[in-house]
Amino acid sequence: MAKISNYEDDGDTVEFPYNPQEYQSPLQQHKERITRPYRTIHYSIANRYLKPRSISINGHLSGENKYTIYNKIARRITDGKLKRFYFEGEKFIIFHTGNIDKTKSAPRPNFIDYVAVINCPVPIYQGGTLKEAEYDGSWSDSPTNEGDFYNIIEEIEIQTTGGSSGDTLTIEDNNNNGLELSLRESIGSGTILKIRAIDLETLGGGIITTRSYDARKPNGEIIPTTRMANKETRELIIDQGESIDTFSISGSLGFSKIIFRFRDGYIE
Repeated sequence: MAKISNYEDDGDTVEFPYNPQEYQSPLQQHKERITRPYRTIHYSIANRYLKPRSISINGHLSGENKYTIYNKIARRITDGKLKRFYFEGEKFIIFHTGNIDKTKSAPRPNFIDYVAVINCPVPIYQGGTLKEAEYDGSWSDSPTNEGDFYNIIEEIEIQTTGGSSGDTLTIEDNNNNGLELSLRESIGSGTILKIRAIDLETLGGGIITTRSYDARKPNGEIIPTTRMANKETRELIIDQGESIDTFSISGSLGFSKIIFRFRDGYIE
């Protein structure tokens, strides 16, 4: 049965009493078409990378508590948090914003018919099991993306042994992507830095923005990362059938271990 929960801890869950219908869920490549008069049409495309995805659903509610349930669903869809949408089973897709409306045309007595759209910054469905591997100069394990599509690296946890301003750490995947972390000031031994595929930052004035693959200190301070030279993006992915030990780590920043976390990837 479909449900919505928090992305962070999978809590604060609201379940749909009847499974909604997914009637539109386009998967689109980043591309641009340039047309010049009397000349060739040029297409520019982003290799592998997909646009954020919007998923449209419709459904109905009934019973004496239908308005209470509708209000719970509407609140979860429109609040300013990262959330998980489970259409069925254990797979979920991450979404942030959305909208919902009751169908006004030809209303049915004793029913609430609704349509909703959820906006997904990561357009890939995530497997239910979070996989983990540690690197301390060698790999403790080499889990594989056993889904049917490539997927993001969800989180990288760096357990440092301290560092000075200018120390760097580079992480490269096996798909020509790579990020570089460069310290702007010294950090103490034992400082844990976390790099997440998607994160939220509160700017004040009720404004929340998303961040991608920047590092955070335990106090929430952000250390921006950059794309490595000659790499396509800093967004790290693991291909279908690929194992995490294909990744490369280098640099001057000392660490005791680095923990990589990811899930199997799916189109649906």
